[in-house]
Amino acid sequence: MIEIIGRNYKDCGRSPAGFPIPETIRLVVDGYKHEPLWYHKRNLMQTATGYGGRLVTEHMICIGKRWHRIYCSCFSNSGTNYIIKNGKHIVIDLDDVVC
Repeated sequence: MIEIIGRNYKDCGRSPAGFPIPETIRLVVDGYKHEPLWYHKRNLMQTATGYGGRLVTEHMICIGKRWHRIYCSCFSNSGTNYIIKNGKHIVIDLDDVVC
């Protein structure tokens, strides 16, 4: 069992300068599994360019009794990993989960 910090940027407030102030969410991760999809196993990409807002990764985490797929939003040379929990996009650090 690992406790990680997630951040919700979608429904967040704004600072006086206009920068987003994310909601901090504590998540207790009960499990992790590497669950590749068919195109991961064939070394293919989900999109032709490899970029996208909701790319499915090979990683899943268990929070409570439910498994959540980790998605990646990737544009340019960096990606942001997140899960969707109760309709909220919660940004997580994959290094905290995968040991």
